[in-house]
Amino acid sequence: MVQLKSLPRPARLVSLSLLLALLTTAAVLMAAVRQPVFGQSAPPAGPMLDAGTIYDRMTDSVVRIEATGGDETAFLGDMDLDALQDRLPPAIRNQIQEGFADGRRGSGFFFDNAGHIATSNHVVDGAEAIHVVFADGTFAAAEIVGQDPHSNLAILAVSDLDRAIAPLPVADNAALKIGDSIYAFGYPGNLFGTLTQGIVSGFETGPASETGYSVPNMILSNLNLLPGHSGGPLVNASGEVIGIANGRLQGFMGEGSLSRNVPASMLTRVAPDLLANGSATYPQLGLSGGNLSVAQATAIGLDTIHAGAFVNRLQPDGPAASGGIEEGDIVVSLGGNQVRTFSEMVGMLILDYNAGDEVSVGVLRDGKTVDLTVTLGTRS
Repeated sequence: MVQLKSLPRPARLVSLSLLLALLTTAAVLMAAVRQPVFGQSAPPAGPMLDAGTIYDRMTDSVVRIEATGGDETAFLGDMDLDALQDRLPPAIRNQIQEGFADGRRGSGFFFDNAGHIATSNHVVDGAEAIHVVFADGTFAAAEIVGQDPHSNLAILAVSDLDRAIAPLPVADNAALKIGDSIYAFGYPGNLFGTLTQGIVSGFETGPASETGYSVPNMILSNLNLLPGHSGGPLVNASGEVIGIANGRLQGFMGEGSLSRNVPASMLTRVAPDLLANGSATYPQLGLSGGNLSVAQATAIGLDTIHAGAFVNRLQPDGPAASGGIEEGDIVVSLGGNQVRTFSEMVGMLILDYNAGDEVSVGVLRDGKTVDLTVTLGTRS
């Protein structure tokens, strides 16, 4: 283990006005964890904590990640660094520029007792060397254990880890709702650990990376994130991980812009595959479509557009076609559970099923419900 020069220690809780009126970020000094929590799964949400306590509990669990080699612009994700820097005070802008002068930087966090670190795949993908920096300034080499470009998640292992670790508990996203207070911890640029507060602004099913594959329940938030936050944890008011910082909605660079973040449910979903095989596999139904329009719902006598997933195209000889689903069908149930929208169906498939599973599918066809059985394929 190599010792860094002593890091300056600012006040324990500092208000960081990084991003003009756009960003209200609370930056806080790296401090020792008072009550470390060990384990992968969080129990039901505990008492609400103040921001300082949340910071203290996260400090030794979150690391800075420095990667060199490969595409050193990949870490930006959806963020436009030049546009963001134009909005920063000169002193902060200089730290951001210095922080990215020699490679990629991001954040990550311990999530299990074995010392594995979760981060964003775009922070480390293709890197020739990876180091993690701990709260006390020491650093160590790390290697990639597994990568999933579709969810934009990666898992790292630290070489010769010789310290006690405090993995963050991972929450059940099912309890998360719009309006909940959430916090992001990360290392933007050359700054020290920062804690940013926001709320859950909404959810969407959409791509987390350039692969274009959908991730269910992406968390939209007004959290003010910079390059360098990527891969860091988002936690609820009880200090449990509910998401991983990912990037911003493209084109949303002004006041009120939204960040898009990978839900913790995806980490729970892919981590076993990444740890065992180095990559993740997903089931495939073999169809494309969307939500019902008002015109479609009216044509078939429905009084709501939240009545199923409309099928407009089938993969030739794919799982859906082989199982009897037809173009024009409306998927109304999956495994006996109601399907209200196409996004909901995608979420069920990704989070609840594996390739090779047989799943019952209910479709609405010519005004009647038809029950089918489909053997799920593997998404390539």
